[in-house]
Amino acid sequence: MCRPGSRGSCCRGLRRWTVRDIRCIGAGHLSSGVASPNPGQPAELRVLVAAGADLQLPSQRDQITPLAHAMSKGHSEIAEVLNDALKADRPSKRVANRRLLAAAERGDATAAALAIRAGANLETRDERRRSPLLLAVTKGRLAVARLLVYLGADPDALDERHDTPWLVTGVTGSVDMLEVLLPARPDLRIRNRFGGTSLSPASERGYVDYVRRVVPPASISTT
Repeated sequence: MCRPGSRGSCCRGLRRWTVRDIRCIGAGHLSSGVASPNPGQPAELRVLVAAGADLQLPSQRDQITPLAHAMSKGHSEIAEVLNDALKADRPSKRVANRRLLAAAERGDATAAALAIRAGANLETRDERRRSPLLLAVTKGRLAVARLLVYLGADPDALDERHDTPWLVTGVTGSVDMLEVLLPARPDLRIRNRFGGTSLSPASERGYVDYVRRVVPPASISTT
C-alpha cells in the first residue's frame, strides 16, 4: 500500500510525485493509502496536481517524465490532465527571467535549467543590468556558469558598471571560473571602467595562477 513520502514505498510525498506515482495510480492506490475501486482514475491525479505535485521531475532510473510515461502506457485521460496542468503552470517570460536570475545568483543549476526551459532569456538583466552569467561568475557558481556557457550565454555582456563576466574573473581570481568561460571565447582585451583588462585587478591582487593562465607563455620573460 502506498503512503506519500514513506521510505521504501513507490510514493514520495505530494511535491515529489513522478513516474512511479502514476504507476501507483494505475495500480489503484490512493494518496491516503486506501485502495481505489477504479484503477487509473485521473481524478486522483487532479488531487495531486492541485496539491502542488512536481509535474516535470523525471524518474531517477529512466529519466522519463510523468506525461511521457502516461502517453507510453496509453493513459489518455491522465495525459490530458497532465497536459492541461502543465499549460496552466507555465510561468510568464518575465517570471521565468526572474527565476533564472535568482537561480544563477544562488547557484541552483537545476532551477536555472528549468527557468530556461520555461522560456527565460539567457541574456535577461536584473535592476543593475547584470546578466545571469555575470551573477553566477560573481558568486562563484561554477555549475550554473557552465550550464549558461554551454547554452551560449555572452561572456562579454556589460552591466551598468561596465563589468562583464570575463572581467569579473580577474577580480575574483578564480582559475576554475576562467576555464569555464574560455570556451565561450570572451574578448580578452575588453576593458573595465578603470581602463584595464581582467589582468589589471588580477595582477594588483596577486593572483599568480590566473595571470599565468591568461598571459601567453611566449610573452613571459624568463630573464
